[in-house]
Amino acid sequence: MLRTETIPWDQELQSACRWAINDVSGKVTHNYRRPSRRQQAVPEVVFPSMRRPIPNVVFIGDTSMSMSLDALALVRQVVEDICLALGASLSFVATDSLAHGVQRAHDGRTVEMRGRGGTDLRRGFDAALEDVQPRPDIIVVGSDCDTPWPDEDPGVNVIVCAI
Repeated sequence: MLRTETIPWDQELQSACRWAINDVSGKVTHNYRRPSRRQQAVPEVVFPSMRRPIPNVVFIGDTSMSMSLDALALVRQVVEDICLALGASLSFVATDSLAHGVQRAHDGRTVEMRGRGGTDLRRGFDAALEDVQPRPDIIVVGSDCDTPWPDEDPGVNVIVCAI
C-alpha cells in the first residue's frame, strides 16, 4: 500500500533558513570599535568587544512564464518572511533566461518581478556571486525547478524552495 504524506513545506523552509542564518550569524567576531564590557577589570589592556554579523542573503526568484501568478506571490511572501527573520534587507535577483539586476528588498512588496521569458537560473547564480558585494553567505532560490542548474558548487549555503 502506497502511503502519501503532505510535507509542511513552509516549516521545512523556515527550518532550513533558520539553520543557514544561525550558521553564519553564530560566527562571532572580535571588534575594537566599542570597548569591551570587561575593560574596567584591567584598564591598562585593551579588550575587544564581540560582534555578531548579519548574514548577507541573496534570493534568486524564478520569474519565467512557467511560474504562475500564485507562485510569484508565494515568492514575494517567502522574501518577506526571510526579511522579517533576518531583521534586515536582502538582495533579490529576478531571473528568467537573464538576470534582471540586483534589487535590495526590505519586504516582499518592494521586489519587482522582471522578465517572464524562458528559464536559466545559472544566470541568477552568476549575478548573485559576481554582482552582490560582499559575497553572499546564503542563496535562497524560489523556482518551479524546470531550469538548468549550475554545474559547480557555488561555495555558499543554497536553499531551494521548489514551487
